[in-house]
Amino acid sequence: MRSNALNISHNFSRHVIVEKRKPLGAENLHGLLHAIKNSYSISFLYEKYSGGDLRRRVVNPVALKESQHRWYLLAEDPKGGIVKSFGLDRLSGLEISNKKFEPVAYEAEKEYRHSFGIINGVESRPEKIVLSFTPREGKYIQSLPLHHSQKEILKTDKEWQFEYYLLPTHDFIMEVLSYGADVKVLEPESFRNKVLKQLQAALDRY
Repeated sequence: MRSNALNISHNFSRHVIVEKRKPLGAENLHGLLHAIKNSYSISFLYEKYSGGDLRRRVVNPVALKESQHRWYLLAEDPKGGIVKSFGLDRLSGLEISNKKFEPVAYEAEKEYRHSFGIINGVESRPEKIVLSFTPREGKYIQSLPLHHSQKEILKTDKEWQFEYYLLPTHDFIMEVLSYGADVKVLEPESFRNKVLKQLQAALDRY
């Protein structure tokens, strides 16, 4: 399980600088992988940041997903048969049982192919989204695409335009906002309005 692009030995630690911040919950990665591979049910205490309550959850682990330097567990809730995501940074007291469960018919790669981040947007459909970047920022976007569906559709000395086909989730809105004045949403109008709404809300806080 990688945590950095390079596994730097002590001999090279003075010459290669890697991110020092580490996400909480990474210590559970190997235990969760063991449970996933062997189809063992697990239980843990989980805290929702929005509510603050701490609850014991019993689930059937399916897969692990990385998003924005954080790790998430995708697991089936046996009570409803629904696969949910759990942030490892909010997970504690992990217990791996010896109780096996039937393999879950869930293809994580397929479910997230049109997603950006951890929100899979099961209640919405992917859309064509066109973004315009400044030429300088466009070079960065070209070298490290925001999404695997990225296509360059226009390149001039004034702007670079990229087209995407994905779900217009909150995660992607936050990513677009992170580019500040270097990006502009061209289409669709519905996504453009969502970004404008978030920008206005940010201004209102000042």
